[in-house]
Amino acid sequence: MRPAGIQKYEAVKPDLVLIDLAMPDMNGIEAGKRRSEINDKVPLVLFTVLGVEGLEAAARRAGICQVISKARVWSLIQGIETVVNQSPELKRQTPNISE
Repeated sequence: MRPAGIQKYEAVKPDLVLIDLAMPDMNGIEAGKRRSEINDKVPLVLFTVLGVEGLEAAARRAGICQVISKARVWSLIQGIETVVNQSPELKRQTPNISE
């Protein structure tokens, strides 16, 4: 059986995915790897409280384009804006979210 998050991802077909590192069925890195198998064009942002050494490198290898710390929650919007601005597909569809 596929994890609930992957099922939801397939059903919703989002433009951007924000996930946590610690999730019930699998961790965010594993979810990134699984998401890349399904559709690697959707930007994935990892939002986590954990500051594990090597996390950002592992996240990038898993197809995650941005890692944002919950300790700096204010940076979440900046991080999502960065992902949107780096994705030509999303940039065309999304108004400037900082306005």
